[in-house]
Amino acid sequence: MLASCVSKPTIKPEQQAWQDRQERYSHLNDWHLKGRLGLRSKQESGAVTLIWNETPDHRQLRLLGPVGHGLVKLEETADGAVLQDSRNTRWQGATSQALIEQATGWNIPVQSLRWWVLGIVEPGRETDYQLDDQSRLASLKQDGWQVSFSQYRYFGGYELPGSIVFQNSTEHPEHSLRGKFLLKKWEPVVK
Repeated sequence: MLASCVSKPTIKPEQQAWQDRQERYSHLNDWHLKGRLGLRSKQESGAVTLIWNETPDHRQLRLLGPVGHGLVKLEETADGAVLQDSRNTRWQGATSQALIEQATGWNIPVQSLRWWVLGIVEPGRETDYQLDDQSRLASLKQDGWQVSFSQYRYFGGYELPGSIVFQNSTEHPEHSLRGKFLLKKWEPVVK
């Protein structure tokens, strides 16, 4: 008899819209993008063009510009990651983030950026987030990063943030990194 008195919690429409968006966009795992990535630390700053191809079992990033010392090409699969710079120096390792840092000195949150580009939180991560008035991701705190999202536009039928600003919060200001990613082109791969 008591069970019949218990009601299900009501989900607000904006929260339902966000959950629907998170669910739909988290399944996007085959896409191409082109954008501009600016980075600034206490020691240096620079910008690169980022060309990213993502598939369920393969990731390829190309960084073109002075931050990447001309060209940095990264390939990542389940077996690990390989990075090659403009001088044909090759590095191998378990993660793309560690390899980019080793080759360029920049600690770019590649795995998280993969989700942030879609305007969603990374699944399975402890995240504190805020939504805008249209139930889109406005800001988040995750794994020591503070991130803001703006300039949403439609790309390939999906509403994605045109601008993502991220900064790591660290106890050591000399290791602080601020990045701004501007999405120029994004398209899903249709099979």
